[in-house]
Amino acid sequence: MAVVEKAITVGIHSSQKGIHFVVFTSYEASRCVERRINRVLCCKLYEPVGRQKCAKMRLKTGCSLQACLAAFILLAQPSHPQDVLDLAPGSVLSVISLGQQVTEMIFNLWTEFSPENVNNVESYPALDLGRDRKVLKKFQQVTERLDALDVTLLGIVLRNSSETYARPVWALYERWQQYLNISDELEKSTLEDLAESVVSHHPESVHSLLWQINNLVIPPWSSSFRKGIFDHLDDLLQEALRSLHDVTPATVRWETQFDTLQTYARPVWALYERWQQYLNISDELEKSTLEDLAESVVSHHPESVHSLLWQINNLVIPPWSSSFRKGIFDHLDDLLQNLQEICDLNQTAQQYAYGLYKLIAATETKGFAMTQFSWILLREYGKGSYMKEAALALRAHDERVKGQLEVASRVVRNLSTSFWRCDPHEHVENKTFTAVTELLQGYIENEVDMNREGSCTQTCSDFGNSFPAKRESCFENPKQRFCNAQRTCNGRIFDCQFVNADAWVCLSPKPYRRYGYVEYEDGQLMGSKSNVCIKSQKVDSWWRWFVHCSYCFCLCDDASPTSHRYFSLREVVSDVENGKVVTGVKLEQIQGIVHVRIQQSKALPGLDVHLNHEWKKVNHMRVEEGLENEDYMKLTWEERALDFDDIVAPKGHVVTGVKFRKLGGHLGLAIKVTPVQFDSGRLMANESYWMFSTSTEASETDPRSELLLEDVDLPTKSPIRSTIDSLPNQFVNFGPTSRRKDAAQTTIPFLDIQDVAPTGLTWLKGIGLYHKGYPGYGGYVGLRVFTWDIGEYMHLPPAALKTPKLLGYDIIY
Repeated sequence: MAVVEKAITVGIHSSQKGIHFVVFTSYEASRCVERRINRVLCCKLYEPVGRQKCAKMRLKTGCSLQACLAAFILLAQPSHPQDVLDLAPGSVLSVISLGQQVTEMIFNLWTEFSPENVNNVESYPALDLGRDRKVLKKFQQVTERLDALDVTLLGIVLRNSSETYARPVWALYERWQQYLNISDELEKSTLEDLAESVVSHHPESVHSLLWQINNLVIPPWSSSFRKGIFDHLDDLLQEALRSLHDVTPATVRWETQFDTLQTYARPVWALYERWQQYLNISDELEKSTLEDLAESVVSHHPESVHSLLWQINNLVIPPWSSSFRKGIFDHLDDLLQNLQEICDLNQTAQQYAYGLYKLIAATETKGFAMTQFSWILLREYGKGSYMKEAALALRAHDERVKGQLEVASRVVRNLSTSFWRCDPHEHVENKTFTAVTELLQGYIENEVDMNREGSCTQTCSDFGNSFPAKRESCFENPKQRFCNAQRTCNGRIFDCQFVNADAWVCLSPKPYRRYGYVEYEDGQLMGSKSNVCIKSQKVDSWWRWFVHCSYCFCLCDDASPTSHRYFSLREVVSDVENGKVVTGVKLEQIQGIVHVRIQQSKALPGLDVHLNHEWKKVNHMRVEEGLENEDYMKLTWEERALDFDDIVAPKGHVVTGVKFRKLGGHLGLAIKVTPVQFDSGRLMANESYWMFSTSTEASETDPRSELLLEDVDLPTKSPIRSTIDSLPNQFVNFGPTSRRKDAAQTTIPFLDIQDVAPTGLTWLKGIGLYHKGYPGYGGYVGLRVFTWDIGEYMHLPPAALKTPKLLGYDIIY
């Protein structure tokens, strides 16, 4: 049957070998779809080798050879939606794949307007703006996702003007060298535009830039009013470092480079938006408007898209010696490596660097597409062939993509994949932190009430040290009635000490404190007098004949209704059956029990997750509803240790659950991991299992060690924000604050309950528990997460590493 329709249907297929586009005429497409063709067809109309490949495909579907031949890609529904490569914004392959697709689209576009058609005016296709608009709209659909790049912009503290002036000169010099080698093949208008851009009076021509560089070094005005760049730059750097906190030379250098990147990238994105606007009204625009737009993209002006792409590339891969100037990724690497604590980025250091790469790659892709379409438009308007220019641009684009990816992946692989939360600007109880309460709390009791005989023949140190004591009676001294004036300790009493015979005790109105402060007659003060008192009670030890009945300062271990000391041991897992993985975690206290809560989202290909995520509800309980050591763990004097570990899944696994586990008297973390297919995001739920550390203090090799918190105050009083001070395979004992600083009224460390979910959600490979603090303060226990290593997947498929030919031009020069 003869094929008369010219409409085409497009199938987009992905495989390990790359991305391929298959085009069928509507009739043959319907036949192939009916027979469910699922082969990868990669033939190209202008490649004889491609025809041979098609002939070897051994098609048994009845489709003709013509149905296999690739042509220009138009916007259409894919033949096999399940084979379409997902380009979600979080996918580590999205930017790389996008670049490949756009290159392939433009490659085929030039093929449609092949050289043999140039000489045949009748067969030369007329310009179809509607078709071009469809192509760019397809491109727009892909790049709209890249517009959501989450790159945290650092503040700008310094701009190195010398780079602003020098880089265009270097870039244009490189362009001049390239053109010299192929001058006979270039259009006259191309060389004419290059020459004019060098000698014009425009402020950014080479002619003008050389004077501006000279003025930076030798100012034309009085040196008392303006220093030269070498003197001024040193002054400015020193001033910036003195006036800003935590600013290092690496910070300044990075921010300078990033400022310059923004200067170059913004015009590309702005012109791309203008291009999109014009597409929507192309039929109403004058030819001269579109022609001017195209010329502004490909001209040799330093601010044209064609030039800006080279200047951006020079930021990534400097054309001069690396000892003189590093690239932007190396500056970022220096900054992130020099910072001991990275928690302000709202993402991992690796994600931050990859976000920078996505920004640069998206800019390169948009700019490259605009330059190619601009030359096609100018060719249609009779301005010239521009075939060699397009071939050079393709080669340059190929070199830039490979070089930028190589530099970025090297840096990304070297950066941390962990994410944790900084201290907030303001600590708010039950919003940013919570606490275990009244686990071991400062408590004053007279020795006469801590033995059944009611005697005073012992000393304070005899109680609660070798064995726990408890309150046995309430002997009321006629001169004072402190016994019933304070809240009684109905549990066990530990670590009693004699401080002084007499004191004033500030009884606190706060629910989780007994005392605001204790002031002894010899001047010793426990706690702070800034605390509010509901009553100040005089407490005096007394003599019973020749025996002294002393008031002792002890620790009370009382699991009363006001004591929050429980941790849930119940597992919290994502909906694995629905393909969901853990993307974030946080601690949450409900009815006195601390739980781990998870954020979950559906796993998508290439480390990506669905944008619809949710915090899974906690399966909370009351203490009386659960079983101790099965549903929850209760902290006591003997069992109050919390293990610090980073539990990381083996390669090819993703986190799908988390829980607290009890090992001996220690509380620790366990994670559930599930094998996952990188290319599809499919979870193998039946192969899930739990992981946790079995290291203890008694381990023969690498025994667990204690992080000591001694003589510490409330974490919320710290003048400096917390930094991580624990190591994996350590533990901390929950205990009281300093007797001297806080009258031992508060249990530390506190618990950081902020969300731990990096911006740009992705698959997690691990979760950890750590302690952060500042010397002299109790600090916080927090969760941190570990993302998959993006750097392992930042590479081009083998097919993309080959330098192609364009319409018979060998662009390897």
